[in-house]
Amino acid sequence: MFAEKRTQLPLWQIGIGLLAFLCHYTRLPDLSIGRASPFLLIPLTVSVSLFYGELTGLFYGLGFGLLCDCVAGQTICFNTLFFAFAGFLLGVAVGTVFNVNLPSAVALCVMTSAAYFGLKWLIFFFFPDVQGKIFYLLHYALPSALYTSLFIFLFYWIQLRLKNRHKKHSHIL
Repeated sequence: MFAEKRTQLPLWQIGIGLLAFLCHYTRLPDLSIGRASPFLLIPLTVSVSLFYGELTGLFYGLGFGLLCDCVAGQTICFNTLFFAFAGFLLGVAVGTVFNVNLPSAVALCVMTSAAYFGLKWLIFFFFPDVQGKIFYLLHYALPSALYTSLFIFLFYWIQLRLKNRHKKHSHIL
């Protein structure tokens, strides 16, 4: 089930994740368009899982999901469980169903964003009796999921460049 290859996650991946985390929670820079606000850790977790496999995706998602839950008030381990599970499943899907290419990255990111915002809406807004359930879904969750998915192009390109650069330098040594 687990890939036999041994890949290490470079430290710059963690730095990119911390930067995306800070951008999301400090809103500097504010990337919102209307009510849609991207969650940059979703496309980043997709791209890391795509290039590094299921175990790296699992631990990357687990770490950043835990970090998100530490600063979020209402989530009670939602981000930790979602990102760990998503990172693992994405890594498995890339090894079995999807190839490592841009169309696969876009499809996986759209599915992951829709699952994240859909589950968040279902758990935190649909089950409790909160006013404006459909309004939240149509005016925040769906636009945010689509807007978040656009960032896969940036993170896929970064991962591809850095992975190729790492391969070049590892052959020289």
